[in-house]
Amino acid sequence: MPKFKAIYYPRLDGDVPPFYAHAVEELTTGGLATKYGILPADVLKIEANSTNIPVVLQASNDAAVAAKEATSVKNEDFATSKFDLLNVFTAINRSPLLDEADAVALGMRQGHTPPDPTSAQPVISKVTSLHNKIIIDWVKGAWNGVNVYASYDNITFEKLDKDNRSPFEDKRLNKVAHVPEKRYYKLCYFDTTGEEIGLMSLVSMVITDIYAV
Repeated sequence: MPKFKAIYYPRLDGDVPPFYAHAVEELTTGGLATKYGILPADVLKIEANSTNIPVVLQASNDAAVAAKEATSVKNEDFATSKFDLLNVFTAINRSPLLDEADAVALGMRQGHTPPDPTSAQPVISKVTSLHNKIIIDWVKGAWNGVNVYASYDNITFEKLDKDNRSPFEDKRLNKVAHVPEKRYYKLCYFDTTGEEIGLMSLVSMVITDIYAV
C-alpha cells in the first residue's frame, strides 16, 4: 500500500473560512476539480459550505460575546441578590425569637435530596481534536463514571470503553491512513455496581486526523 502524505486542515475556527475559500477557488476557477475528476455534486457542496462557514462563525462569535456580557450582568445581580437575602436570613437566624418552623418555611433549612439515577444524563462539555488523540471532557456529577460509545455514522454505536475520571482520551488511528473521518461520541453514567443508569448524553461529532507516524 502506498504511503500518502498527511492532509492539512486548520484547527483554529478563525483560520477555516480563508482556507476553505482558497481551496474552493483552486478547485473551481483553478480547474483542479475537473483535473482530478471531482463530482459536480461534491463541488456544489463545498461551495455551499464555503458560503455558510463565515456566516455561522460570525453568528457563533456574536453569540459568545453576548453570552459573556449577559453572564457578567447575571453574576453581578446574583451576587448582590445573595448578599441581600443572606443578610436578612442571618438576622433571623441570630434572633432570640427564632422558630425553626419559620426557618424551614423560609427555605433556610434544607435536607439533602439524593440525585435521581433515572434522570441522570452526562454532559460532554468539550471535545478537542489533536493529531494523536481525541479528548472528551465530561461532567462527572454524583456518579461513578461513564461508558463511552462511539460511531462512524451516528447510527450504529459500539461501547468503546469506560471512564471514571474526566477527560477521556480516544487514541485510535483513523481507519484509512491520511483520510479524515467523522466520529460520534455519546456517554452513559454507571453506578458503583457498574450498572448503566439514566439517559444517554447528547451526541458530539468531531473530525479526526490520527495516523501512525
